[in-house]
Amino acid sequence: MEPSLTKFNKRYIIWLVFRLLRLVANYAVRSPFFRDIPEIGYEFSKGRLHSRKRVLYRTMMYGLLLECYSDIMRRRPRSGSEQVLFLMVEIIKSLDDFIDENASFSGLTTNRDYLNKYLELYSSAPNIMDFLKSSFEKHYDDYIILLENSREDPCFENAQRVMEVDSVWLSYTMEIVALFNGHSLSPEARDDFYKLGLIGKFADDMYDLPSDLRTNQVNLLHSLIRQNTAEKDCLYEAAKESKRLDVEWWLAHCPITIRKYFAFIDSYYSQIGSSKIRLACDLVILRALAGQQYEFMQQQKDPFWVEA
Repeated sequence: MEPSLTKFNKRYIIWLVFRLLRLVANYAVRSPFFRDIPEIGYEFSKGRLHSRKRVLYRTMMYGLLLECYSDIMRRRPRSGSEQVLFLMVEIIKSLDDFIDENASFSGLTTNRDYLNKYLELYSSAPNIMDFLKSSFEKHYDDYIILLENSREDPCFENAQRVMEVDSVWLSYTMEIVALFNGHSLSPEARDDFYKLGLIGKFADDMYDLPSDLRTNQVNLLHSLIRQNTAEKDCLYEAAKESKRLDVEWWLAHCPITIRKYFAFIDSYYSQIGSSKIRLACDLVILRALAGQQYEFMQQQKDPFWVEA
């Protein structure tokens, strides 16, 4: 049941790729998420630049989240659930931009207002917006404190504490989808979505490591590899040489760190009861295993050489 590195053999990877293609056929073609919502005046494309590859990936993952919801609840989500999920993720993204990139707070309030307007179309706004407000108030202050601690001391334990709070937003997002459908997630389902959020964060930090090195963002894998000086130096050399950090590279050059990293992923994965959510975990892990190439920019300072 655990997604150990040996699980991702050639045969299983091919099967996952075909599963991704089915998701493309189901969701990317009709594009139920990344589109204008004229009923509330929301314009997706206006003034925004989006990588087609990233939009396709997120479309597939959003679709898979709704399939996970349908599998757990044993019923299909009602019409409009796609937009509720999309708008909720937009709120989370704007919150991250506000915290990490000093973006305007207006982006967060604008996306919140879009969600509220959309929910009003279905007379679902009051209870869901109250739930969103209470969830935000419950975690925001603690999250900011943990994030500042992690920036001051970028050890793995501090980065992990940030991740554990950050990951609750996926379970809250799916709880909001459930409330929109007149349901409530069971504690087991809520925990499964939370574990998916945890594994997704681990996978994203593995995939995003090259760009996070360049911008000095808090990153779980970077925090872990700092515990091994030899492997950390090997990573920095690979980054300078613009190497693709895929799973073959990690196993060949930093085997101790990557196996430790996957031990954490395995511990979360083994606690997930839903087979559909385990599939979602495998798909986000697959992207991380493929890796990303570090695009070294000569005009920029080498931020990852500056040790805290």
